[in-house]
Amino acid sequence: MTTSLQRLRDGKRELRRHRATMSIEEKVRQVVELQKIHIAIVGQRRPLRALERVWRLDKDSSPAPS
Repeated sequence: MTTSLQRLRDGKRELRRHRATMSIEEKVRQVVELQKIHIAIVGQRRPLRALERVWRLDKDSSPAPS
């Protein structure tokens, strides 16, 4: 019988394996989704600071070349 601690360790190992195979684009999308969740929670607790914003990934948001 597997203990709950062993199941947690197995799950963590599988998650690491999955993340190691992800492309950089998938990893960035995951970070942005986590930012959205974080900002939603923080925004309910207090006003957001100037730099607390979710990264924009659309092509129109990139700075113009100099």
